[in-house]
Amino acid sequence: MTKNRAAFGGIALLTGLSLFALTGTAARAADLGGDCCADLEVRVATLEATTARKGNRKVSLSVSGHVNQALLFWDDGQESDAYVVSNSNDDVAMFRFTGDARIRPGWTAGYVIEIELSSANSGDVSQTDDDGANGLNLSESSMFIESEQWGRLTIGLTGQPSDGAPEVDLSGSGYVGYASIADTAGGFNWRLTNGGLSGITLGDVFNDLYGDTYDIIRYDTPTIAGFTLSASWGEDDIWDVALNYEKEWGVFSVAGAVAYTENRDADSGGAKANQKTVAGSFSVLHNPTGLNFTFATGQRDFDDTPLRNEATFYYFKGGLYRQFNSLGKTAFYGEYGQFDDMFYTTDAAVVGNLTAVAGAVIQGSEAEVFGFGLVQYVDAAAMQLFIGYRHYEVDFNVVNAAGAAITHTGAQDFDTVMAGARIEF
Repeated sequence: MTKNRAAFGGIALLTGLSLFALTGTAARAADLGGDCCADLEVRVATLEATTARKGNRKVSLSVSGHVNQALLFWDDGQESDAYVVSNSNDDVAMFRFTGDARIRPGWTAGYVIEIELSSANSGDVSQTDDDGANGLNLSESSMFIESEQWGRLTIGLTGQPSDGAPEVDLSGSGYVGYASIADTAGGFNWRLTNGGLSGITLGDVFNDLYGDTYDIIRYDTPTIAGFTLSASWGEDDIWDVALNYEKEWGVFSVAGAVAYTENRDADSGGAKANQKTVAGSFSVLHNPTGLNFTFATGQRDFDDTPLRNEATFYYFKGGLYRQFNSLGKTAFYGEYGQFDDMFYTTDAAVVGNLTAVAGAVIQGSEAEVFGFGLVQYVDAAAMQLFIGYRHYEVDFNVVNAAGAAITHTGAQDFDTVMAGARIEF
C-alpha cells in the first residue's frame, strides 16, 4: 500500500511538472502567436482593401481590362503635329466585369459589363481638337443564359453579330492596323489643295461597314465543326445574322465571318434609315512559318437615297507572325484598302468648300490607304509594343444639279505614324 501511494505520488508530481512545462510553452507560443497574428491581420486588412468584392457566393466575379496609349504623328499636307492619344484600334483603355453561375448541369447564367475610359481617342482627335471625346462610356451591359446543347441567349447593350464580321484577323497586328481604318485618324479633316479644311473627315470616307453595339436580343448557336450562327434584333429597328468560322487545318489556322444587316432605325427621332449591308472577312495563318493573309470586303445599299451609289470596300493584309526574340512573338504587316462611295452629301456648306456651283452635290468618294508596321509582344508583362505608318488619299465625285461632273477643289494626301503600347490586366 505504501509503495502504491509512493508510486501514485510520483506520477502526480511528474504530471504536475509536465502540465507546468506545457502551460509555460503554450503561454510563450501564445505570446509569439499574438505578434504573428497581429501582423497577419494587418496584411489581411490591406489585401481586403485592395481586392474587389462580390455580393454573393453563387455568381462569380472577374475583373479584367487593358490600357492602350500611343503617340500619333500626323501630316495633312500643310500642317503637321503629334498628339498623345488613346489608341482606339482594339479599343481604348477599358475595364470589364464578367461572371456566371451554374443553374444545373449544362446550363449557366452570366453577365458582362464593359466601361471605356476615353481620353484623346485616336479616332476622334483632329487638326482643331487634340482632346477628342473624354470621359467614361458604357460599351456593354448585358446578361445571358447559355446551354451547352442549345447555345447562348443574350439581352442588353451588346455587340451585334455583324460587329467584327469584316475584322477577322489572325496576323497578330490588329493593335495598330486592321480593316477599321478610321480608328487611327478618323476625326481629321481632309485638307483641300487651296489650304482650307473640307469639313469632311477621314472617317467619312473610310468605313469597313462593321456592326455596332446596341440594345438588342442576340442568339448564338453552339459551335459545330468550327461554325457558329448568330442573329440579333433591337433598337427601332435593326436586325442582322452572321456566320463565323474558326478551325485548325493541319498546320494552318483559318478564321472567317460573313454578316447581313438591315437597318431601319430612326436614329434618335430622325428620319428612318433604310440600309442593307453585307460584309465579311477571311484570314489564314501558316503556323510553322508565321506567314499570314487577310482579306475583308463589304457593300452597303442606301434604299432611302435612290440617287446615291452603293458603298463598297475591299482590304488586303499580308504579314509574318512568329517569334524572333525572347520577349515574345513579332508581327510584321503590310496593308492596302480601297473604299468607294462611303461619303455623300447635299449639304451646301460642305459642298461649297469644294465648288462654287449652286446646287452641286458630292455624289461619292474614292479613297485609298496603304501602310505597314510591326507589333512586338512582351509576354512577361502581357504587353504589346506597336508602330504603324499609313498613307491616305481621296478623290470626291462632285456633280451639278443635272448630274454632270464638274471641276472642284481636290484634297491633299494625309499621313500618320502611330507608336505606343497596350498592357492587359
